[in-house]
Amino acid sequence: MALDTLKLDGEWRVHSSREVGEDGNAISRIDYDDSSWYRAKVPATIVDVLVQNRVYSDIYFSDNLKRLPGMTYEVGTNFSKQEMKPESPFACGWWYRAKFVLPAFFKNRRTRLIVKGINYRADLWINGSKVLSREKMAGTFRRFSIDITDYVRSGTSNVMAFEVFPPTTRDLAITWADWNPSPPDKDAGIWQDVLIEGTLDVSMEHPVVHTSFEGERPEYAEIKIRVDISNAADSSARGQIAGTISGDRVVATFVKNVEVKGKSTMIFQIGDEEGEEIGITEPKLWWPYQMGDPYLYRLDLRFICEDGRISDNLTVSFGVSRVESRLNSDGSLLLHINGRPFLVRGGGWTPDLMLRRDQERRKIEFEYVRDLGLNTIRLEGKLDDDEFFDLADRYGVAVIAGWCCADAWEKWDIWGKENYSVSRESLRDQIFRFINHPSVILWMNGSDFHPPEDIERMYLEVEKDIGWKRPVLSSATAKPSELTGPTRVKMPGPYDYVPPNYWYVATDIGGASGFNTETGPGAAIPPVDDLTTFIPEDKLWPINDVWNFHSGLQEFKRLDRFIDAMNKRYGPAGDLADFVWKAELMAYEGERAMFEAYTRNRYSSTGVIHWMLNNAWPGLIWHLYTYSLLQPAGYFGAKKALEPVHVLYSYDDSSVVASNLTFGVLKDVSVEATVYGPDLEILHTDIKTLTLPADSVVRAFTLPKMDAGLYFVKASLCDASGRIISDNFYWLSSQEDVLDKSKTTFFYTPLIRWANFARLGELGKPELQVRKRVASVGGRRMLCAAVSNVGRNISLLTRLRLIDRDTAGNVVPAFFSDNYFTLLPGESREIVIEIPRVKADGVDIDLTAFNLRK
Repeated sequence: MALDTLKLDGEWRVHSSREVGEDGNAISRIDYDDSSWYRAKVPATIVDVLVQNRVYSDIYFSDNLKRLPGMTYEVGTNFSKQEMKPESPFACGWWYRAKFVLPAFFKNRRTRLIVKGINYRADLWINGSKVLSREKMAGTFRRFSIDITDYVRSGTSNVMAFEVFPPTTRDLAITWADWNPSPPDKDAGIWQDVLIEGTLDVSMEHPVVHTSFEGERPEYAEIKIRVDISNAADSSARGQIAGTISGDRVVATFVKNVEVKGKSTMIFQIGDEEGEEIGITEPKLWWPYQMGDPYLYRLDLRFICEDGRISDNLTVSFGVSRVESRLNSDGSLLLHINGRPFLVRGGGWTPDLMLRRDQERRKIEFEYVRDLGLNTIRLEGKLDDDEFFDLADRYGVAVIAGWCCADAWEKWDIWGKENYSVSRESLRDQIFRFINHPSVILWMNGSDFHPPEDIERMYLEVEKDIGWKRPVLSSATAKPSELTGPTRVKMPGPYDYVPPNYWYVATDIGGASGFNTETGPGAAIPPVDDLTTFIPEDKLWPINDVWNFHSGLQEFKRLDRFIDAMNKRYGPAGDLADFVWKAELMAYEGERAMFEAYTRNRYSSTGVIHWMLNNAWPGLIWHLYTYSLLQPAGYFGAKKALEPVHVLYSYDDSSVVASNLTFGVLKDVSVEATVYGPDLEILHTDIKTLTLPADSVVRAFTLPKMDAGLYFVKASLCDASGRIISDNFYWLSSQEDVLDKSKTTFFYTPLIRWANFARLGELGKPELQVRKRVASVGGRRMLCAAVSNVGRNISLLTRLRLIDRDTAGNVVPAFFSDNYFTLLPGESREIVIEIPRVKADGVDIDLTAFNLRK
């Protein structure tokens, strides 16, 4: 923040330029009457403004979005590759008008307007004068700092008006690829913050803090700092840059004399010259949360004039950390953080479809990331607001970021002069934004393709000029760049259904080897109680066009491949409940197998990004939790696999494996596995006591092949006292899935033969009982549910659904120690649940299972 800051987050007025009939000169004057305009909380896209004003309602429900004006593109196609129709109400400028009072003390200030995100271009007017044209204010990912001192008046009211124009097919915008439909405005509008900052003549921006150290527990970290200093006065300005670095205490201070020539900008640096060394003794390192404490320091900088006045100040958080790009024995990228190998286990992030911001919701989503056991979020062009990266730093969640795919960002053959300029300056703005965030561990200059040599060279020069020192990849794919060579990562898919054993036996394509930058088992069908929040009752069954509208685009606009797999592996669904429960089984086994395979095969496998973590709106593909923040079976299959200490069954060789991702040695642990037949008769048992070294994988034993048709494997890992550290339950088929690799496409590998789980449909109903109590766990009040299977049948994929007694809806968020678990006859389990928004005594528990439906 600058010396003085005014955030324009109050009420704005918004209206279509087609209906206004006035120009910016009139609209930006104080006496202009905007009382008939839409009122809006900004940031907001145009469609969001209209939703705020109830012009449109429930646009995420059913196919209501399709009915909005301007939704003329064919369902299932990529709107970013199509121009808006001229008659669309969004194919024109839209005015965003704000009236604000500049405090009286700004009279003696230089005043800057900071615009953090316009989509896509805008004319800017202030108090009747045009300040900036759309030719200069263009680019979704540009950040603009504009001197408006001569246009504003302190101590009285001012008016600012942007005429915002939507992106065209040639523009470097934010788009949705094949993830979901696009809104008809293409998310045009002011989508990030607008601020006014006040300083004296000398101002500072773009602070950069570099840290360097040796080892995992350094005695000293060297600090180097650079910052851009501008002098708006005609004459030179002399003064001092004073800095303080603090954590839980002040750890370093410095002062350096500086002179800035009139009407100029200079780069100030400290820590490079002899005798001005800055550092932190015994620094605390920033670690991803599973590896240590994500500790943050703070740098406070001030420019002090010769007369003692402070001309400007700023504050920036940073972490002491080091990210290195190394190779494993197979030549794949293996990231190291602070000297230790970092197995990337992450998910692809999306913001809301209308780019709406909900900071409380976002905190919950970061808590879900940690609850799952994921350590990384990937941003494919969805470069969210500053709060997102602050949260990533604080929560210790790594971020891999880069540009969009399937749009103008990778259509270099159509680029003109403006595209080159916008892409270069967008990168500069974003790298300056990310460089002090220790969570941003890797940047990608391309996504599905690497840039041409001239553009990649331009990008690399920008990164070098700013001082970006963390890894950079030319793309997310394995294809080598002519300029920088191999990426050492891969992106062969899949994105649609593959069976669990794929991740073990298809290591030559998308399976568990190397670093797969985006992949996953496809469809993610929510429970019925979540489906009803966005699909109308008369469209719930059978599957129809409303379902398809909430699927993806292009190859993913229908669920056909997923349904075909269900029919052949589990049998055709007889009704909605049958379909959903079979889908839950498929999601649980699929998500679990993917993460388990990549964990077991480390560090031959070095990373995997699940495609995706979340959805931009209520969706039926590619998520680990639903848009409503409900966690279906796939969430808990992934959570099970991502345990730091874990026991698993290997689909390729039937081995039972113990994994220890912690830095401690686990001695005298016992691994046990029991094989059950379809009627729960015991077919085989193995047990072994062993030591698990730090960051290790140990194969305990191999189970014999079974010819029982359907069978089950229950595995457990216990400490020396017999306490269960990890347990797992698998349903398996003697008739294994067999891939047809020769017919692999980028989105899936078909099968020659399918596993047979039809007999699961014959399971008898379990008898379940639950006792709940409220207890203090770790100083927090938790709901504890003791679930018992008192009958004679297995309870497969047992689900605890929490129901808010007041609303009869699902309780979200909720953090379960486990869910969708299996209980054999006579077994019990206590599930600990944190529900931060609802009192435990206002919650009912509904118990269901695959073979106990309601």
